[in-house]
Amino acid sequence: MTIDYHGKMYLKWLESITLRAFSPINRGISLVMINVKNYFDSIADFQRIEEENKELKEKIESVLHENAILQEKLIAYDRLKKLLELKESFSYEMIPSLVISREPGNWFNSIIINKGKADGIEENMAVATYQGLVGRVISVSSHNSKVLLILDQRSAVGGMVQRSRDIGVIKGTESNYCYMEYLSQDADVKINDIVITSGFGSVFPKGIRIGRVVVVKKEKHNLFQEVIIKPEVDFTKLEEVFVVKKPE
Repeated sequence: MTIDYHGKMYLKWLESITLRAFSPINRGISLVMINVKNYFDSIADFQRIEEENKELKEKIESVLHENAILQEKLIAYDRLKKLLELKESFSYEMIPSLVISREPGNWFNSIIINKGKADGIEENMAVATYQGLVGRVISVSSHNSKVLLILDQRSAVGGMVQRSRDIGVIKGTESNYCYMEYLSQDADVKINDIVITSGFGSVFPKGIRIGRVVVVKKEKHNLFQEVIIKPEVDFTKLEEVFVVKKPE
């Protein structure tokens, strides 16, 4: 600056040499500054992306939760629709009930429903779902009732082979299957035949599906055939049932 001020232009060659000498240093400093700036920009971008990811995860969890609720409502709606179809197919009054517990002694023995005397429930009323027969009411309190399942050995239901109209008695086996007893050797029973309630007696109305024949054995020395029925109802997944109230 002093040289320029005094018009000493003959020393400009010194300025040129100096600039060339310091040029690599300037480029190095500029490169370092650019890298530092990029580093801090990357940190800022990472924090922004991390926050966006967190928000997206929360939104996804919320959507999954809502979807699970809607799916459960859809399943419940489908079950209730089928229950209403069952109700409309019979001339009897049906009282909708929820299964609230199971007998602790045996998983397949009995269930407790949330309706009782206050709702018009009485002993020996049949209980069913849209799939088929569940059992019968064996004890009643004001707001709850105990239902004996058809799987229980104490249970006995008049049954009919829907195709051939042969009649027998369905008894429980303490398992997932039932026996159909008192079918003579001449009775026309085949694998996959549908068995329904016969309507004989004062408990079970006629026409409720019980199950399907899965085993048929005929022994010459026996008076009756050995027939095993697989119930239509999945007793491990009972949630809603109908108590069948016969007209007085």
